[in-house]
Amino acid sequence: MLDSLYYIIDIICLVFLYHWAVKNDDEDNSDSRKK
Repeated sequence: MLDSLYYIIDIICLVFLYHWAVKNDDEDNSDSRKK
């Protein structure tokens, strides 16, 4: 039960970080492309 809970939280965090990175990428894409 807990394993699946952590798994779901992990995916939510990844999706949130992905959208934040994409939104950040629009403003300044030269810095994030190097990483």
